[in-house]
Amino acid sequence: MKKLNVFFAVMDAVRPDHLSCYSYPKKTTPNIEEVAKESVLFQNAFSAAPWTPPSHASIFTGMYPSQHGVLGKNLYLSEKIPTLAEIFASMGYETLGMSKNPWVGSQTGLHRGFERFVANIPPTSRLSLDWIDFCVETDISAIKYRRWARQIKIFQEIKKWILRCQKKNKHFFIFVNYLDAHTPYDPPQPFKNRFERIYHPNVNKVKIKDIFNDRHGYPYVAKESEISKEEWDVVKSWYDGAISFIDFFLGKLFDFLKKRELYDDTITIITSDHGENFGEHELANHMFCLYDTLLHVPLIIKFPECIFSGERISSIVSTIDIFSTLLNILDEKIERKFKVSGVNLFPSENTIYHEHIFAEDGPPVTDINSLKRLCPNVDQSICDKYNKGLKCVRTRDFKYIIASDGKEELYDLHKDPGETRNVIDDFPEKAEKLRSILVTELKSSSFKGFELPAIDYEMRKRLQALGYV
Repeated sequence: MKKLNVFFAVMDAVRPDHLSCYSYPKKTTPNIEEVAKESVLFQNAFSAAPWTPPSHASIFTGMYPSQHGVLGKNLYLSEKIPTLAEIFASMGYETLGMSKNPWVGSQTGLHRGFERFVANIPPTSRLSLDWIDFCVETDISAIKYRRWARQIKIFQEIKKWILRCQKKNKHFFIFVNYLDAHTPYDPPQPFKNRFERIYHPNVNKVKIKDIFNDRHGYPYVAKESEISKEEWDVVKSWYDGAISFIDFFLGKLFDFLKKRELYDDTITIITSDHGENFGEHELANHMFCLYDTLLHVPLIIKFPECIFSGERISSIVSTIDIFSTLLNILDEKIERKFKVSGVNLFPSENTIYHEHIFAEDGPPVTDINSLKRLCPNVDQSICDKYNKGLKCVRTRDFKYIIASDGKEELYDLHKDPGETRNVIDDFPEKAEKLRSILVTELKSSSFKGFELPAIDYEMRKRLQALGYV
């Protein structure tokens, strides 16, 4: 089989219902929308976890969290479990990983397999050579926007890697975590104001900046602050601007691939590791639940030569399926060597990829610590309410959730897609069947884990800037 390049983008914390290619009325993602026309778009893709370390570990291994072990207090992926990057590197690919999210890197073992892994890209106000080159070659208007510097650095690093691979006649596997839509919601201009044009006379932007950009939504969860619909609209406009910022740079990258005549021979994957809460279930940010606000993610796969162009898949799939799909393209014999829960997502008529899929979250140690740190007067009952592990199994019709304290929830997803009414007492047999599937197939009811490796001072500062630890 002909070798193909891979470009794999995870837009951290991005919900599909805020992407124009998923019918969002605001034009947040025109460049992704163009790629989606030539791709397979999965309408019902779900993450295996509601936050970064377990979700990325599942994407990289094709396993659910209780299978690969990154769950609860254990946030380090065992070196015994091979990752996508390691497998592609073993097959002669030049592997590049880039992430502004400190949870994706050496701290969690998710850097393994990358020949070069670029993390902790610092902001700069100086006009660097990368910046000058970008302005001259790509977009002269960037000279006005100093806060573009980090994203320009990522873009230029990817370009250099691709040119290096072409010079060596090698194929590339490039992974990028785009963190811009994660809290704090503070995209640079001109993107911040792009969707904030509706005048809200009663919105105190200083208040919502404190709640969401300085304290990452925790005051809302702690019930220190109420948020009006108009205030949520402004928060979402900043979020939309951040997504649009990512889309802009993805568009520049796709243009570069076309210029180098690599676009058709590059498998492009665009997804997210989890979503966000914007007041649903009285929650903000991405914490304390396994509802679809956090689990439903975009998934777009552009196959080589744009085969399957324009396909739209309604069957439920999981981000763990990316592992099997890429390995099958690499070599289906290699795919069969790995015992994973994911399946190959090649489209075929009336395919049902999964009868059911799973998601998990261990006890939210970092989120509870952040809640107490950022809201020191929070009522202990709120901490107790959310301080528990969660597991769920979902079909097209129902979702069953069980917590480590024994609380059970069941939702009829057709009648109640917002998961607002727990119908477990109405469908006891359905709940029992799904509970049995959850226990049998995950073969784990434990929410225990190992301690996180020691976090150094610089790492702690980076995590706190994102609302963690």
